[in-house]
Amino acid sequence: MLENIYPVFVKEFRSYFLSRMVWFIFIVYSLFLTCGVFAYPDFGKLAEPELLSFFKTQIILFAFIIPALTIKIWSDERRQGTLELTMSLPVGYTSLILAKFLAIWGLCGLMILSTFGTWLLYALFCGVNNSTVLLNYIFLWLACGSLCAISMMVSAYIDMPVSAYVVALASCLVVMFINIADWIPVKYSAEILILIGESLSFRLNFLNLIAGRISVGAICYFLTIIISALWVNIVAIGWRRK
Repeated sequence: MLENIYPVFVKEFRSYFLSRMVWFIFIVYSLFLTCGVFAYPDFGKLAEPELLSFFKTQIILFAFIIPALTIKIWSDERRQGTLELTMSLPVGYTSLILAKFLAIWGLCGLMILSTFGTWLLYALFCGVNNSTVLLNYIFLWLACGSLCAISMMVSAYIDMPVSAYVVALASCLVVMFINIADWIPVKYSAEILILIGESLSFRLNFLNLIAGRISVGAICYFLTIIISALWVNIVAIGWRRK
């Protein structure tokens, strides 16, 4: 399978750097971070050892950015008429979707890497827990992977790019901020139900990870979203090709 994934991954990853929209998003994202850091001359007082506020802001930014990037994966290809050519490649649906997912996830990783300068500034002037911050970058990338998979899944079902973006954005925000535990009526709010509801919360799992409360369950939560959304994506593409 790897020999099928690699050439498609390279093709998809390179194509992002030929897109003016991707460069625009990348520049705006970098400028937003730069302005955010230098907007406070005394930003040292705002620093935290784990940079929690920084990572909380990051995941919200990516909830808006990722749906825009994933438009290109299916919806934009249909609009440009290149989907048939892509689907005619001698690879299976699973390899094709994994390659596209790894390309967009890799692009998110590159954007995250571009914020290392901010980390360096805080480390030099404020003092941070560098090992914890490094882990938080990894957790941020993992959470971005789940948003990529969700947005890809939405794009597979919707043909119009603008509609795909709006629905993908709404899906990401709902997944991020919904907390099933808040919906449980008080009379049924047994401790076990609350724990189950909290374990299914994107926001709480992400906050626990970046706050140092690392658990296998939280990591498996994001991996489960990725695997489930990609599986639905495979089913969607197979169904549309019939």
